[in-house]
Formats: sequence, C-alpha cells, structure tokens
Amino acid sequence: MVGASTGGVPAIETFLEQLPKDSPPVVIAQHMPHGFLRTFVNRMDQSCVHQVGFARDDMRLEIGTVNISPSQDMQTSVFWRNGSWHIKHVKRRNGHLYCPSVDVLFTSGVPWAPQIGAAILTGLGDDGARGMLALRRNGACTIGQSKESCVVYGMPGAAFSLNAVQVEAPIDEIASILLARLNVKDLSGVKT
Repeated sequence: MVGASTGGVPAIETFLEQLPKDSPPVVIAQHMPHGFLRTFVNRMDQSCVHQVGFARDDMRLEIGTVNISPSQDMQTSVFWRNGSWHIKHVKRRNGHLYCPSVDVLFTSGVPWAPQIGAAILTGLGDDGARGMLALRRNGACTIGQSKESCVVYGMPGAAFSLNAVQVEAPIDEIASILLARLNVKDLSGVKT
C-alpha cells in the first residue's frame, strides 16, 4: 500500500522502478483529480514493467500489478478473501477530506496488518498518518519517505510524529526495504 500527494508522481515512479516485475500487488492512493490520474495511469502502464491500471471494485489483485485508486467520489479499500487480496470501493463520506483517501486505504488493511507493507510518501497534510498508525499497531511493516527526499514532508512527517513509521528512508530505498522486511520469497499473493 502506498499513499502520496504533492510531489507524489515522481516519488511513485521512483518507488515502482525499484520493484521487481513479479512483486506483490501494489495499491496506491495519490491525491490528484481523476483526469490527471487517468493520464498518469496510462503513462505508467506504458513505461513501467508492471501492469498499471485503476483499482476496480471486487477485482482480485495479481502479482506484478499496480492498482491506482480512482478519485470519482469513491474510496478504495482492500480485503482478503479465499487466499487473495481484493479491492472494495466504498462511498465517500462527509468526513473524508481527500478522495482518494490514504487513511481509508490503510485502515482497510488493519485486519490483515501482519501481511501488509505500507509506505507514506511526499505530500501536504496528514492523510494516511492515522491509518498507518493503526497498521503499525497491528503488525504491518510501515515506512515513511525521508524528509530530505520529499518535495513536501507533511504526510510522512505527520505519520512519523504519531510513531506510525517504523523506519524513514530515501525514496529510492523504500521498495527494497519493504520487500526485505516482508521477507518476500513466495510471491503467491500473501503479501501486499
């Protein structure tokens, strides 16, 4: 799971460049209007070794895929069913300042936290900090982008201040740290 906002596009590109083609599935919540997200998804699908597309309701997450949360008045969450991860879209509520919301995405994984790696990248505000804290408290691997490598340290800084981040790292090291901490050997879809 990855959350980002301001400066997130190049950070996500760098993160994905560090992941092997057969990496566990990735779900990303990037604050951006849907039209810009569509352009970003199309460009990443053409330039990335992974299959990149929008997360669709009830889709099964596959090895080597990158699933971007749409921003069309719905929130993206994940759940585990029959041995694999799936997407569930939920209606945006009045209390959701951001759409897509990193907090909604991260919080949805709490019941399966020991199987999850979460990274919070550059961005304004504090979206994702509380969700990351819940993940960490329940056994997830949590990483924040280092201040020095962020365009804006708001989101990672907020998560760090809550003690939601196990380790901070430069953007070009986050993927390898996540994979190592999750001890990814069997890519059968158990880890995300």
